[in-house]
Amino acid sequence: MNFTSMKLDPAALAAIREVLDDTMYALVDFRLALEAPISPTGFPRAEQLGAVIARLDPSTRAIFALLRLGQSVDAEGLEASALGGAIDALARSGLIERRGDAWRTVDLLLVPIEGVYLFVSTPPSYPTATRPADVWFDLSSYVLAKALPSTLADESVLDLCCGSGVQGILCATRGARSVLGLDINEGAVRLARINAALNRVAERTEFRVSDGVDALAQGERFDLVICNTPYAPVTGGALTIERIGNRVLIDMIDSIPGAMTAKGRAILAAWRSAGLRGRTAQHDYLAARLAQAGLGTRAFVERAPDTREGVLKILAADAEAALGAEPAQILAARAAELLASAPIDGFYNQLIRCERRVPEAQTFGLDLAPVGDSR
Repeated sequence: MNFTSMKLDPAALAAIREVLDDTMYALVDFRLALEAPISPTGFPRAEQLGAVIARLDPSTRAIFALLRLGQSVDAEGLEASALGGAIDALARSGLIERRGDAWRTVDLLLVPIEGVYLFVSTPPSYPTATRPADVWFDLSSYVLAKALPSTLADESVLDLCCGSGVQGILCATRGARSVLGLDINEGAVRLARINAALNRVAERTEFRVSDGVDALAQGERFDLVICNTPYAPVTGGALTIERIGNRVLIDMIDSIPGAMTAKGRAILAAWRSAGLRGRTAQHDYLAARLAQAGLGTRAFVERAPDTREGVLKILAADAEAALGAEPAQILAARAAELLASAPIDGFYNQLIRCERRVPEAQTFGLDLAPVGDSR
């Protein structure tokens, strides 16, 4: 993605939003999802979605081929489509570019979720992706969105590892008076600002480049803290069972209570955590750290479909990208030893809500009995 090409142009983004509403983009996307449902990547399978999009009328087909599949679309056909009035606005914002006789996005797709529109990176599984995803969006984005309070009237919100800005923007649309999003990725921050303007909440949202909570000013406190950290990072510090795949959250946990107001609460996401019968070392660790700050936790826990082999493959790829081949092999071997020696029956996804009125750690969810062989 060419981050420098993206421009925060409120007038252009307002024009884009108007055309998306007029074309019922979210409604059509919902209809497509009935035949091409989202996968764990957060996107429908490209070939399945493509087959459904091919059945749309030519005008709508051009819009969804461009914005939902990331395909190059003939300029003449696109300009004649219902999106024609927004092409100039999309180009001025740096969200699409012309290559010869065709238009295509700059490795972005447009996803409607919970009443908002989001530009996010094209997933690596799509043949139209030309580079690794910089602004990640997947099934976890939908899951956390469902866990947000239905109303946040006059509340302040902190969105850690904000990525595309999805959760913070949703909070703003639900009445939050102010939202601050932090992310270490400069491109994500730039795109989150564009997404906020596209959804008409720019006045109540702010996004800062930050390593963890480093960009917080002294004394900044929030009524709601959200944290959906990237799963893969494992580098840095000693590798323990609770840190496998979730180091960022583990490293930030002691900073979260201090960022909350007296009435504050937090919603933290932890994915693919190794555990036994629904209990994970990671939740035990997080709950203990939060309890020291006077916060209780209540976690929705469900069995993840991942195997040890799959988790180790993800971690090895992440470590190799960050450290190089040989250090990655050492780290992956250590992770394999930990998973082999720990009393676990598989991996669990957790959405953890913490607040002061909950007396002790609690968990709930579907039947947590082991499903198959976690190896």
